[in-house]
Amino acid sequence: MEDKIIVSKIIGHYHGGDPDGRRLDPVLMTHDQLLKPHQKVRTEAGREIGISLDDQEQLFDGAVLWEDHNVIVAINLVEEDVLEVRPFGNEEWAKIAFNIGNMHHAAYLYPTFIRIPYDSIIERMLENLGAPVVRKMARLDGERANAPAGHIHTHAPAPNHELNHDHNHEG
Repeated sequence: MEDKIIVSKIIGHYHGGDPDGRRLDPVLMTHDQLLKPHQKVRTEAGREIGISLDDQEQLFDGAVLWEDHNVIVAINLVEEDVLEVRPFGNEEWAKIAFNIGNMHHAAYLYPTFIRIPYDSIIERMLENLGAPVVRKMARLDGERANAPAGHIHTHAPAPNHELNHDHNHEG
């Protein structure tokens, strides 16, 4: 195995599929880990990676951290224990979003639902509101509702997106 790899810049976005004949060595991460710009991680093959990003970059699912002619090291967001809420109409969306935010709980927005990391207190609160809520295993890969200003950042897969490209992460 190589020496420890230090990553100070995200070098691309891996969207799945054939990585140009190279082997993918993923770093499995939770939504919480994506928020940490400075951390030590290990790939599935055992490579030790030190991550130290500046304030202009944020980790995301598919972020290419390192590559050579044989291997691509990219982040793979894992499924987590979540609550999925599917509000009906604007008033229910507002009431549910307000109450989740009032609890200072992470929330991820999707076009027709909200996912939050599982929490039994939030689950009871949502049930008491009459919210349509389901507990399941899923990825928290939507738009983070309470991200700091300038850091709302998603990378939805694009059909013909290049593996490597520059990212402008400025707010």
